[in-house]
Amino acid sequence: MARPTLAVGATFLRRRHWGDYAGVAVLALLFVASVWPIVRFGSIPAFQQDWSWPLSRGLALQWLHGFVGMWDDRALGQPNLLPWQGYAVLPQAALVLALGPSYGLAAWIVILEAGAAAAFIAMLRAFGITSRVSAYSAALLYAVGPVFFTRLQAGHFAYLVGYALLPLVVALARRLAAGTRARTILLLGVLFGLSCSQIQFLFIAPLAVAVLAACTPELRGRRRELLAAAAVGLALQLPLLLPLALSGAANIYENQRALVSWEYNLSAYPANAAVMLGYFTHYYESHAVSWIAFVLYLLGGSAFVVAFAARRRLAAFAALLWLFGWVATSGLYGPLSVPLAWAFERAPIAGVFRDLNYFAALTSLGICLAVAIALNARAILAAAYLPLVAIVVLPAAMGAGLGDLIASPRWISDSLSDMQAIQSHGPGRVVWLPAEEPLGPVNGSHAGRDLVAYAPSGNATVSFGSENRALAYALWRLREGEPEWQLFSRMGIRYLVDRHYLRIADLASRMPIPLTHLRLALLRSSPYSDVYELPAGARATLSSVSASAAMLFSELDDGSVALLPARTPSLNVGTSVESADPRRGWVSSAVTLRAPPWLFDSIYPFAWTASAEPEALQIPTGVRCLLIAAPSGAELSLNVSSYAVRGTWKRYFVGDGSGGNALLRPHGLTAIARVPCDIPEAAASSRRYFVMSQTYDAGWRVLARGRMIAPTLADGWMMAWPLEDDGAPAIYLPAVAQVIGLIAGALIIAFAAFTCVASAPSR
Repeated sequence: MARPTLAVGATFLRRRHWGDYAGVAVLALLFVASVWPIVRFGSIPAFQQDWSWPLSRGLALQWLHGFVGMWDDRALGQPNLLPWQGYAVLPQAALVLALGPSYGLAAWIVILEAGAAAAFIAMLRAFGITSRVSAYSAALLYAVGPVFFTRLQAGHFAYLVGYALLPLVVALARRLAAGTRARTILLLGVLFGLSCSQIQFLFIAPLAVAVLAACTPELRGRRRELLAAAAVGLALQLPLLLPLALSGAANIYENQRALVSWEYNLSAYPANAAVMLGYFTHYYESHAVSWIAFVLYLLGGSAFVVAFAARRRLAAFAALLWLFGWVATSGLYGPLSVPLAWAFERAPIAGVFRDLNYFAALTSLGICLAVAIALNARAILAAAYLPLVAIVVLPAAMGAGLGDLIASPRWISDSLSDMQAIQSHGPGRVVWLPAEEPLGPVNGSHAGRDLVAYAPSGNATVSFGSENRALAYALWRLREGEPEWQLFSRMGIRYLVDRHYLRIADLASRMPIPLTHLRLALLRSSPYSDVYELPAGARATLSSVSASAAMLFSELDDGSVALLPARTPSLNVGTSVESADPRRGWVSSAVTLRAPPWLFDSIYPFAWTASAEPEALQIPTGVRCLLIAAPSGAELSLNVSSYAVRGTWKRYFVGDGSGGNALLRPHGLTAIARVPCDIPEAAASSRRYFVMSQTYDAGWRVLARGRMIAPTLADGWMMAWPLEDDGAPAIYLPAVAQVIGLIAGALIIAFAAFTCVASAPSR
C-alpha cells in the first residue's frame, strides 16, 4: 500500500507528471468557473433560504459576533442557536476583511471546493488508489456534485466545511490503522472538531469512521486512539456546546417542533435519497438535465458492481457508507420513520439534528469512492464514466443558479447608505420593510432571507420570525394605517426603512405601506428606499407596572406589561403528531407564518388549526372563560351546553367553573389560547418592573441583594425583574460557561496530547 500523505497536491507536483498538471488545471478552471457570476457582478447572492453574508468589510466583525458570541443582539436579541459554526465563520470573516464581500465569498467557495477535492484524493491515496484519472474525476464528482451544489445554493457554508473535511477524517483514520502516531491522533481530533461546524457531523464523521473500522480489522484495535481523537474534537466544541445548556436555546427548539414545521420537507423520498437527490428545494434538479437521476443510477450502480469485483473490502466500506447515508437521508419516509417521529415529538433537542438530508454526505462519499475504485481497476471505463461525471458536475461548472441569486449592487449600496444615515442619527433598532420573510425582488422569481440581516452595532435589524408575535402584530397595525407606536417603542425600534424593490413572497406584487400618510420624520430618500424615524425614541429598557390580566397586546396600556402569575391553569391542547401540514390536527403557534395577522394579537401561547376535525379540550376547575378566535365560525360544546363562536379574539364564558371536557368543532381556521382568559386580577400595587426589550432567555440573571434572580416572562417575549431602587447588574450565564468551556477544552486537548506522546512507540 502506498504511504498515505496529506500533502497530496505537493506530492503529485514533485513527480512532475503531465497528468497531475492537467488534472489540477482542469479542477482549478472548473472551480473558478463555478463562482464566475459572483466575480462578474461584483456582488453577493441573496434572497435564498439561508443566504446571509455581510454587505461590507465594516459589517464582517458584527457578522462574526453573531456566531461566536453567546448573546446575539440582532432582531430582539436571542441566544446563539448556531455557536458551533463559529469555526467556519472565522475564516470567512477574515476573507471579507481582506478581499471584500464579493471576492471574499468567491475565494471561500473555491477554497471549499479545492479542499473537498484534495481531501478526497488524500483518502484515495490512503487506500492505495493511485490512478490519476480515477483520483481527479472522482474528486471532481465529490467536490461539485449534487450535494455540494445543493448546499451552495442554500448558503450552508458550515455544512460544506464538514463535507470537505469528511474524506480527510477517513484518510487519517485509515492511517491510524497502519500505526499509532501522536500527531495523527491529534490531527484527526482537530479535523473532527472542525467538521462539527455543522452539528450533524457530530454523528456523520464518527459514523464514517465506525464503518471503516468494521471493514478494517487493524483499526478495530485502535479504540483508545479513536476515543482520544474524539475527545480532542469534542474539546474544540466544548466552549460552544456547553453554554447551550444554560441559555434559552432549548425553549426555542421546544417551540419549533420538527414534526409540525420542517421535518417532512427535510426527508427525501428513498428513490431520490439513493442518488444524493431529494432536498425539498430541488436546487440541483432544477439546474441539471431532466434525466439526471438516470445518469446517477447508471454511474453509481455500475461503479459498485465493478468495485466489488476489484476490491471487495474497500467496496464494502463504500457500500456501507452509501447504505447509512441513504437510510438516514430518507428520514421519515424511510425505515427509521417510527423512531425518528418518536424522538422529534418527545425530545425537543432532537430538533437540532432534524436536517436529515445532511446525511447525504455519506451517500456522496460512498458513490464517489465506488467510482474511484472502478476507474482504478478498469481504466477502459473512463470512456464512459468521464462524460457521465461531466453531466453531473455541469450545473456547478456553469455557475448555474448563483447568477440568478446575485443581488443588485445598487441595492447593496443603497442599503449601506441607509445604514450610514441611521447610524449617524443615533442608536435604535431598525425594521426594514417589507420584513416578512421570505422576501424577493419585485420582478424576481426567487425569495428567501433578507440581505440586511446583519446591520451595524447599535442599529440591529429586527427581523420577522415565527416566534416574534409582537412585531407581527405591530406590522399588521401599521399596514392597516393604525399603528400602535408604543409597541415599536417597547421593542426598541426607532427607524423604519421602506424598500421599493422588494416584495413578500406570498404576494404577487409589493404590498403598499401607508408611511407617507403618517407623521414620521423622513431622514433619507432615494429611488430605492425611504428612511423614517418613528415618533417615539428608542428605549432599550423600560420601567412598567404589571397588568396581569391582559391577554392581548391591544389590551395593554402604554407603560404596562403583562405578567402571568406564578401558577395558572392551562388548557390541554396538544400538537399534531400526524403531519407537518397544519390542516391535519392541531398545531402550536410556532407555525404562524401561514396564519392571518390578527392571531398575533395574543400575548400568551395559543394553538390554531385549519382542520375540520373536532378537538377535545380539558377545561381545568375554576375556569369560566376561554379566549377563542374563529373567523369562519366554530362551535364549543361543554357538558350539555353549546356556544357558537365567531370572529377574532373574543372571550367566551363557559359555565360555572366546575371544569369538564369540552369539544371544539372548527370550521376553517380556528385558534384558542392555551391559558384561560379569566386569570384573577392581581391586587392593585404600585410596584414597578425593570423590563429588557429583548427576547426572553432563562440564561439571564440579575444580581440583587446577594442573590441571582431569574427573569419573569413579560408580554410573552420580554424579560422582567422587580425594580430595585439601587439598580442591579445583569449577568448572562452562557457567557460564563463559554469561558469555562474554553479552559476545560484546553485542558482536555493538553491531556490528550500528553497521553498520545507518552504512549507513542519510540523510534
